Amino acid sequence: MPLEKGKSKKVISENISELRRSGRPEKQSVAIALSEARKSGAHIPKKGDTMAHKKKEHQKENHKEKENHKEHEKKHMKEEKHKENKKK
Repeated sequence: MPLEKGKSKKVISENISELRRSGRPEKQSVAIALSEARKSGAHIPKKGDTMAHKKKEHQKENHKEKENHKEHEKKHMKEEKHKENKKK
């Protein structure tokens, strides 16, 4: 029996059930059903492309920027002290 077209949770669930009854493994059934839902216009992120993953990457970038900023400030402070010592 062909899979239903649609992007609702009900349609996705029915498609998974249909694929499972036809003997497909669970993970494969879920992957196929989600792929069909994406073709129907559902906004389902691909595996590994979740918001948590993006948030973690964003935090890493912010951490690197903060570290670079701290290093820049330290260098700037050293230069200021050096200038003050020259004036004396």
